[in-house]
Amino acid sequence: MGVCCIRSSHLEANTLASGSYDETVLVWDERRMARPTSRAETGGGVWRVKWHPKRTGCLLAACMHNGFCVIDFNDSLPRVVFRYDEHESLAYGAD
Repeated sequence: MGVCCIRSSHLEANTLASGSYDETVLVWDERRMARPTSRAETGGGVWRVKWHPKRTGCLLAACMHNGFCVIDFNDSLPRVVFRYDEHESLAYGAD
């Protein structure tokens, strides 16, 4: 499945997040791009990601048919800490 977005972290050097149609957010270390450092399942294709402005390891994901979610990557297992899916349309924007 295709990658929809890539965004670098403004708080953590060498850190990228990618979102894709396969319903995952992957976190990458730019120095070792062979495989991601972390992975989170969202339940919907990830159209956009946006890093938290002040908190490292935390981002917002727009998950098309499954609303919006905030994912915390600070633990060994990433987890969705908040989800909003009460709207009637697709979740595309997270800017």
